[in-house]
Amino acid sequence: MPGKQVISFTAQYGIQQATVRPRYLDAYDYASLFNEALANDGKPLQYTQADLDAYKKGTDPFGHPNIDWQKKKLLRDKTSFARYSADISGGGKFAQYYLALDHVSQQGIFIKDSKNSYNTNNDYKQYSIRSNVTMNVNASLKAYLNVFTLIRNGTQPGTTTSSIFSNFINLPNNAYPVLNPNGSYAGTSERTNNLYAGTVNSGYRNTYNRNLYADVGLQQALDIVTAGLWIRGRLRLVPT
Repeated sequence: MPGKQVISFTAQYGIQQATVRPRYLDAYDYASLFNEALANDGKPLQYTQADLDAYKKGTDPFGHPNIDWQKKKLLRDKTSFARYSADISGGGKFAQYYLALDHVSQQGIFIKDSKNSYNTNNDYKQYSIRSNVTMNVNASLKAYLNVFTLIRNGTQPGTTTSSIFSNFINLPNNAYPVLNPNGSYAGTSERTNNLYAGTVNSGYRNTYNRNLYADVGLQQALDIVTAGLWIRGRLRLVPT
């Protein structure tokens, strides 16, 4: 409808945190229960009492690690979310317009290494622009143009997010330390892919999505036939 220009702006910011997270056994409890399972099956124990003591007391962090991958080495405690929107509308008797701008930013859940000059977190950003213009060609004919643009950018570690979580779920706290004494990434002959390295030192991947939609149309009033009757034609443009 014709009227004065109206401008509105909305800003939202929030902190997100998981309400419930899985609880994992520490190295001592894991090793103790593993021994118990082996004993129940009549098999030799894998961990000696010296091993259990080292896990419990933390006296050998490299030979008997106890890594809390969830809280300290892999996942952030909190992530941020922000959204900003602006709307502008107005016009006169000949034309009316509406413009909406929207931006969403979602911080990923993975930790990052300050040594990297690039982002390895699974962040997400979205931008959208919507524009609607209606023109009164004459008393009975209207023309309109609607345009919508959506831009989505994402980043994630070089190792896929699903692979990181799959390895994380199946990795006991005593599998290996994060680093060896010489500073290299630790691992074993059975577990050659260091989980921390796969999160912060496997490079990064960017994703880009661009979408543009537009439609133009005419609306002709047919009051000469029946009051309130009209006919509309529309052409939609969807670039490939």
